[in-house]
Order: sequence, then structure tokens, then C-alpha cells
Amino acid sequence: MLRPIRLARLFSTTTRLHNALPPSPAPLITLTHPTPSISHLSLTSPRNALSLPFISTLTTHLHSLPRTTRAVIISSAHPTIFCAGADLKERLTLSLPQTREFLRTLNAALDLLASLPVPTIAAIDGYALGGGLELALACDLRVVGCNAVLGLPEARIGVIPGAGGSWRLPAVVGAGVARDLALTGRRVGVQEAVRIGLATRMAADGEGVVETAMGVARECEHGAPVSLRALKMCLGRGAEEEGAAYEGLLEEGDRMEGLRAFGEKRRPVWGGDAWEGWQGGRGGKGGEE
Repeated sequence: MLRPIRLARLFSTTTRLHNALPPSPAPLITLTHPTPSISHLSLTSPRNALSLPFISTLTTHLHSLPRTTRAVIISSAHPTIFCAGADLKERLTLSLPQTREFLRTLNAALDLLASLPVPTIAAIDGYALGGGLELALACDLRVVGCNAVLGLPEARIGVIPGAGGSWRLPAVVGAGVARDLALTGRRVGVQEAVRIGLATRMAADGEGVVETAMGVARECEHGAPVSLRALKMCLGRGAEEEGAAYEGLLEEGDRMEGLRAFGEKRRPVWGGDAWEGWQGGRGGKGGEE
């Protein structure tokens, strides 16, 4: 049996070794579940720059979303920055092959986000520039707070949007407005973002942007999960895609449940699973309005 003095010495040595260890790195993104059906991704690094570790963490979290998820909210833990875009210091160190691989990895992550079979909501307060706006455009809906500033300034540093901005933005605001924003590289504030359709909602008076996004998520929960998945597949695509999506719902139990609930004046109890068969992958023009 160890004597008390030896125990004290052992404890002291263990404490010194523990204190000498480098601190664990803070998470770049945290995943929480405010309700069993709403998943919340909070961006927690100082600038939320799109570094390789950030993209890897985002991809991991998207693949780990529980099947009970009916809506996903992405927000920033910092009130002045939603996502500042690419980590330019990291980009300076990358070779051309590494830069091409970075773009491939970033596009794969945003396509994965856009392909989720449930509504996704970007809750934006502070700056969402370049890749930060492309992250928001990969979401279905964008809620902005009073400090939101959005833009695609890539041409001002000698490149162009490389993660969907050049084709997702026109799908949201129209070709003319998209040209204005991309060619000038100018930034837009809250009021203009809502007016041109870049933002779909503005945070309600007295509410934070995440609170407003939570309200939108709860509104989405009134719809049948399989119907919302079908809508994400066909919105803005054309008559053929709409017909195929509708055909896929005809034999779903939720179609009859919705009709019965309407006739009985009650809230429907949905049984369909939006996640059934979802494998992840290219989201096409996800985020279209």
C-alpha cells in the first residue's frame, strides 16, 4: 500500500504532466439538437474561415445527422462573422494541385449540404462573404440578423466564386442581380438582401437570428418529411421533375394521412422517412428558391 507521502508525490507529478500537455483544440463546429427533430450546427472558430480542417469537420457532422432530424440550422457563435470565406493564409501555402483538391473538397461538402433531404436554414448575422455566402447559398433558406453583410468579392482578389456561387446565386436572385453582385463585388446589407431575395427572412424584432431560424424550422415541420424532400428535388427544375416527384408520393402513406387529417380537422401524424435511401452526394441546384 502506498504511503501518504508517496501518494502526494504521485499526484503532484501527474498534475505537472497534465498541465504540460498542450490544450485540446477548440472545436471548429459544434453539433447540437435543440429539439429531437432540429439539428443545429454552430460555427465556432474566430473567423469561421473555410480551411481544410473546417471543411472536414462540416462533412463529418453532415454525415452524422440523426434520422430524426427534420430541419438543420447553421449559424455562427460570433455575432460579427457568419463565415468570412476561404482561409487566405492557408491558400497562400497551397500548391496548384493542392488548391484544386481544396476546391474539390469544398464543393463536395457544399453539395452534400445541398443534398440533405430536409430543409436547411442559414442563420446569418455578421459577414457572409465569398465562400461564406456560398455556404449560405447551399442552404434552402437564409435568415438574416441586423448585422448581416453579404457579398461575393472574389473578382477583387483575382479569382471567381469556386464553390457554387456563380450558379447558385442566379438561381436565388435572378441573373441580372447576380451579375451586379458578382461583377462589382459589392456588399449588401440586411434590407437589400431581403428585398432582392438573397435572404428569405429577417430576424423578428426582439429575436436573435437563431431564434427566428428555429421558428422557421418549426414551420417546416408541419409538412410531411417526404413531401419536403420531394420539393427540394423538383423546385425550379421543370414540369418533368415535378411530375416524377409527385408520382413518387402517390403510394406514400402520408398522402392519405394528410387527406384524412384534413377531413377530420386534426394535425396529421406523418410516418414517412425523408432520410430513407439518402446516401449523400451532389446536391445539384440545392438552395434554389
